[in-house]
Amino acid sequence: MDYDDDEFPGSEAHGATIKITQAAWEFLAPFVGPEFSTAELRKAMGIAVDIWNACVLDSQEESDQHVVQVRQQCIAKQRAPRDIVEAMIRRKRRYFRSDLRLVDHFQVCEEHGETAFHVAAKGEGPPWRC
Repeated sequence: MDYDDDEFPGSEAHGATIKITQAAWEFLAPFVGPEFSTAELRKAMGIAVDIWNACVLDSQEESDQHVVQVRQQCIAKQRAPRDIVEAMIRRKRRYFRSDLRLVDHFQVCEEHGETAFHVAAKGEGPPWRC
């Protein structure tokens, strides 16, 4: 499977003008499918947020310690296969490298029979409630 999907071009294509929820969805979209349950989407988003934040922190600190740590944790705790973890790291660095917002809150829930997806950057309170 090609996780470097150009169908979801990321922040680099939009500049910093897209909302963090849209950026997070475009980051995650190649890794999930319509068959995913709300619980599976929530788990996938948790992994994606950890990887996103690790990449942001490493960019700010000019290091790789956070990515190394999240990679080890995801693989050791069997949260995600190595190829998915590596693909998410590559995707963040390739398509979202200039988006340095840290994700503070996210929520995946059912609303009106459909899955709803909300993300807030650090410093933004979650304005939503499922």
